Amino acid sequence: MWHPFNSSDTLSKHIPRKRKLMLMALILTGVVNSTTLGYDTMMMAGLIAIDPFSGYFHLKPATTGLLNASNWMGGILACTFVAHLCDYVGRRVTIFFGCMLAFVGIIIQSASQNITMFCIAKIIMGIAIHMSGVAAPLLIAELAPPDMRGIIGGLYFTMFDAGAIIASAVSYGTGQINSTWAWRIPSIIQAIPSAITIAAIPFVPESPRWMVAQGHRQYARDALMICQGLDKENAEELVEKIHLSLKSTTPFAHQWRELMRPSRPMLKRILIILSFTWIVEMGGSSIGSYYLTILLQQAGISGSTKLLQINMISSCWNFFVAVVGAFTFDRLGRKPQSIISLTGMTACLFCLGGFIQKWGATSTNKSAQYATIFWMFLFNGFYSFCYTPMQTLYPTEIFPTRVRAAGTAFFQFWNCGFGLLASFVLPISMDAVGWKFYMINASYNIPFIFIIYFLWMETKNMTLEDVASRFGDGMNNAELIDSNEVQEEVSADQKLSSKNAILNAKVIASAKE
Repeated sequence: MWHPFNSSDTLSKHIPRKRKLMLMALILTGVVNSTTLGYDTMMMAGLIAIDPFSGYFHLKPATTGLLNASNWMGGILACTFVAHLCDYVGRRVTIFFGCMLAFVGIIIQSASQNITMFCIAKIIMGIAIHMSGVAAPLLIAELAPPDMRGIIGGLYFTMFDAGAIIASAVSYGTGQINSTWAWRIPSIIQAIPSAITIAAIPFVPESPRWMVAQGHRQYARDALMICQGLDKENAEELVEKIHLSLKSTTPFAHQWRELMRPSRPMLKRILIILSFTWIVEMGGSSIGSYYLTILLQQAGISGSTKLLQINMISSCWNFFVAVVGAFTFDRLGRKPQSIISLTGMTACLFCLGGFIQKWGATSTNKSAQYATIFWMFLFNGFYSFCYTPMQTLYPTEIFPTRVRAAGTAFFQFWNCGFGLLASFVLPISMDAVGWKFYMINASYNIPFIFIIYFLWMETKNMTLEDVASRFGDGMNNAELIDSNEVQEEVSADQKLSSKNAILNAKVIASAKE
C-alpha cells in the first residue's frame, strides 16, 4: 500500500528511540493541529466585532450565521470519507492531507473579494480541520500509554483554546488597521499550526494497530516498546493480541455496516455519542465563542476595542481551565466531571439570562453589566473544565479498534451537524428573544444531566480493550462474522484469555515504571 512516510516493517530513522521524545513529538503533532479550529473560532468572533470586516461583507444575523456555518458544512462533507481514508492510508497521512488542504482554504480566505468566496474558503477549511480532527485523536489514542491517554487525549482539544488565545491577540492587534488587512492578516497567520504539524509528522510513528492490520507487526512492536515502555516480550504479546482481535472481528471495510445495524453494545455507544454531541454544540458553547460579541452587546458592552479585549481575556481563562480539566480526567473520571460541568453550565445560563433581562443593553449600571459578564466567564469555565478536553478523548475510547475510525467520524458528523444547526439558529434566536434564549438553553440542558448518569460509561484508568469488554462486546460480534471465523475467535479467546489479563496488567505497570 502506498505510504509517503514509511511502508516498511521497521521504524523510520527520524522517529525518536527515547520514550519522552516520542511522546513529545506525538503531542506536538496532534495537539498543535487542534489549534487551527480554536484559532478559526475566535478569529471569527473577533472579526465580526470590527468594522473593516463586518462593513466589507455587509454582515447581518443571517450572513453571520452562514459564515460560521460554512465551517460545519465542510466538516459534514469530511465525515463522509475521512474514516475510509484513515484506514486506507493511515492516521498520519490523513493528518498530512488535512494540513495541505488547509493551506488551500487559507489562501482563498485571505484573498476573498466577496461573501461567497469567503464562505467557500470556510467550507474547505472545515473539510481540512475535520480530516485532521478525526485522524489525530485516533493516532493519540492508539499510541499513548494507558496511564497517560486521559492527559494526552484531553490536551489535544485543549489546544483549541490556545488557538483561540492567539486569534484573540492577533485580531486585537490588527483590529486597529483601517483596511481589509485588519482581517486578511489574521487569515494568513492561521496557516502556522498546519505548517508546524507537517514539520512534526515524520517524527511520530504510525498507529501500531493500523500497522498490524497492514501486516507490519515488527513496526508495531517497536513503536509499542518505545511509546508504552514495554520490553520485547510484552510488546510482542500485545501485538499478537491486537492481531487476533483484528483478525476475528469486523473488517475495516464493514465498519459503517456495523454502526448502521448495531448490536446492543454498539447501540449504547451511538446513544452516548448523540447525547455527547448535543451537549458539546447545543449546550451553550457557541454563545461563549462564535457569538460572544452578540452576548456582550446584549449585556451592554460596546466598542470594538473593549469587545476584543474581553475576547482575549476569555480565551486565556478558557485555556487555563481546560488544561486543569485534562489533568483531572484520570482522577475524577469522565462521568463525574461531565455531570459537574453540565450542572454548573445550566446554573450559569439561568443567571446569565436573568442578569441580561434586568441589566442589559438598556441599563446604565456598568457594575451590573460587568457582573453579567461574570456569569458568561463562569459558564465558559464549567464548559472548558470537561467538554473542551473530552471532545476528542471520549469518542476514541468507547469505540473498539475495528470501528474506531468510523465511530470517531460518526461523532464528528453529528458534532458538525449540531454545530451547523447552532450556527444558523443561535444568532437569529439571540436577536429575536433576547434574554429568554438563555433560559430556554438552560432548561433543555437539565435532562442531559440524568442521561449522563444513567447511560454513559466510565473509562477512567482502563485499557481500550477493557473498555470494549465493559460495553459487553464479545458474543454480540459473532453476528457479523462467518461461522468458521466465529469458531476461530472462540478458540483463540479461550487460549489467550488468561494471558491477556496478565498482559493488560503488565502494560499499565510497565508504562508507570
